[in-house]
Amino acid sequence: MKIIWTFTLLMIPGVLSSTTLTGYSEGGAKVSSTEVKTNVVTVSNLFNDPTQWTESYPDINSYHTESAGVLSSTTLTAYSEEGAEVSSTEVKTNVVTVRDVTVPEECNSQTLGGCFQNLLEQIENITAQVLPLNCVTNILNVAFNASEKIVESSSSASPTELASYGNRVLKTSEKLISTLVKPTVTHDSVSFTLPAVEGQVFMVGPQVTLNKMPRLDTTNSSVDIDLIGISKNNTERSAAVAFMSYITMENLLKPDFFNTSNDTIKSMMSTVISATLPKTTNTKLTKPVNFTFRHIREFDPSGSLSCVYWNISEWIVDGCTVLKTNSSYTVCSCVHLSTFALIMQTSPPAESDPLLELLNLVCVIVGLVFFSLALLSFALFPEPHTASAGVVCRDRRPSALPLSLRLCVDVH
Repeated sequence: MKIIWTFTLLMIPGVLSSTTLTGYSEGGAKVSSTEVKTNVVTVSNLFNDPTQWTESYPDINSYHTESAGVLSSTTLTAYSEEGAEVSSTEVKTNVVTVRDVTVPEECNSQTLGGCFQNLLEQIENITAQVLPLNCVTNILNVAFNASEKIVESSSSASPTELASYGNRVLKTSEKLISTLVKPTVTHDSVSFTLPAVEGQVFMVGPQVTLNKMPRLDTTNSSVDIDLIGISKNNTERSAAVAFMSYITMENLLKPDFFNTSNDTIKSMMSTVISATLPKTTNTKLTKPVNFTFRHIREFDPSGSLSCVYWNISEWIVDGCTVLKTNSSYTVCSCVHLSTFALIMQTSPPAESDPLLELLNLVCVIVGLVFFSLALLSFALFPEPHTASAGVVCRDRRPSALPLSLRLCVDVH
């Protein structure tokens, strides 16, 4: 039998692995055998509305769907002398999975803490290196909605528990936003705005044409970072920065976690922000990073502002200073990246002395009594008037008052 072999390398997105063998007998009867295999993993139950996923993948109409990925297919085809076709196709894939990122329906106020931890573990177990933007934003919505329920139901939670929840939320958020980083030759960016968090990702590649890195802005904060300089210190000549502003994070990472030696009232003057360098080998800064915070509460000129960063269980000031401030904004300069905020300290109101307050009250009452008596005496006992050239005298006779008062005014 004379065989002609052809070799074809195909890139077929969204196809299951399969091996097909087709042949024809001498009588022309077709004989075929197909074996289908797959190691494609899926994304399931991510969204309340599945149409949010089908916008990117129109052929998908259910929760159970493949994540983005490209399958490789190698096809080997042979022909016999009689023209019979024998072919074999092997398909392989590297598609990764995001599976069942949901809050179980059986969760209630008593078990919400454990359910929240379970949700964060699901996110931490995601192995995808790159995810679509709408996938990331929907998972973030699920996570922050759950964290808000935690705050509402945990009025008696200890500071340690709140700090632990906050650390987990920060970790999962930074992990998710890192999946938005993808290779680029010049530069690229991605941004999103959600009710509880805003984010921006900026990437530069080896052939970046920008002379200066643009400022990354959110509604209440911005960051200036020398990402181009950082990329030049990497062998790949590329780098990425992820910047997030958390609108509700202060409910977990409270300003009272800023421990100081003096007894002051502490207020969060900004949203909590986070800046990282995901998928960047050398993360050493070439120059300090400047953060601009818009004040979210009334500014007290007598207060003391501190640029702080989050360190496991407390806010500390190491490596951050206030560059300038006014009634609306404060600029902080930091020599490292982390999670940051702006906290104001004000002196507590002076404590009142109950004894002193009582004494003041008695003095006021006594003074009012004597003042009333004086007015009454002048009203009941009118005074005669005598006048001489250039002098006016007022004479209160002893018969009118027990006390005689004589006042003479020289009007020369």
